[in-house]
Amino acid sequence: MAGGSHGLLADAGTDIFRANGIGPISKGVDDHIFFRIPCCHLDTYNGQCHSWCQLVTSNGGQIHEGSCIWYKGDTMPDGCLEEFDEDMATPLCDLSHTSTCSPHDAIFAYTDKDIDLLSDELGIPWENPKTIPFGSVIPYLGFIWDLDTCSVAIPAEKKLKYLNTIKEWEKKPTHPLVEVQKLYGKLLHASLVVTARHAYLTNLEAMLSGFNNSPFVPHTPPCDTSNNLKWWAERLQSPTLSRNVPGPLPLTDLNAFSDASSGFGISITIRNKWHTWCLLPGWKSDGQDISWAKAVGLELLTRSILSSSSGSAYFKVYGDNKGVVKG
Repeated sequence: MAGGSHGLLADAGTDIFRANGIGPISKGVDDHIFFRIPCCHLDTYNGQCHSWCQLVTSNGGQIHEGSCIWYKGDTMPDGCLEEFDEDMATPLCDLSHTSTCSPHDAIFAYTDKDIDLLSDELGIPWENPKTIPFGSVIPYLGFIWDLDTCSVAIPAEKKLKYLNTIKEWEKKPTHPLVEVQKLYGKLLHASLVVTARHAYLTNLEAMLSGFNNSPFVPHTPPCDTSNNLKWWAERLQSPTLSRNVPGPLPLTDLNAFSDASSGFGISITIRNKWHTWCLLPGWKSDGQDISWAKAVGLELLTRSILSSSSGSAYFKVYGDNKGVVKG
């Protein structure tokens, strides 16, 4: 499979291309990304699409939530749902003989020329400077996607841009809302690649919620914000900042649960074993609350599993505090 992206001056709608057998295709705002499949795998892919089509149809077809339109697939091992951009009802076509192309392009079901021919026929204007030729490594949505290694990385220019934003931030002791939003937005974008990221965004999130009706009044960041930004700066100076593209993973379910009670303590169970810890008197004196205790419980549960288990890289654990689980 190879990918390339096009930028539209006007939104064309992806259904036009799918109806003509071109795809798979997805879009983000006004950027469209096209994938093409080797002709030798086209029948296999179309067979898989037929199975997916039956699945999304049985799950209710198109789902419209806010500004998002998607199609529900199966439930993956981690409990997440498969999400499709289309209903998979239209098979892809072999267009490799419709236009003159290089021997390499002839391997695939279609080429850039086929996209352009259909676009010209329908009067769809592409913004040529944003067009990226097909390849196994392509930029899209501010990241570099490598289809061979199934990895995604932050480009060097983005890392430098985000690092300079941190440096500008550190020059002033206080900041208005717009500056917090700009810095937080950049780091939130980077957090899609930096896996240990959420714990180092909480101070900016707390600062965002403190402006209320005074967005232009500069606020002082929470006391540990500088350490969080130091952590981000160190990561952004790494030669390569990438991660594997996540997908369905085999999970081991040990019936592992954690919970906490402010009057008693913390408990965990793993299959038929259990353990408890008492909370020391005055444990709330430094501002900790029950959410903190539940977070500690989930960490103790995770550490217990990792210290006594082998043979699996991924485990399912359960907690009853939504904030802790999501965090």
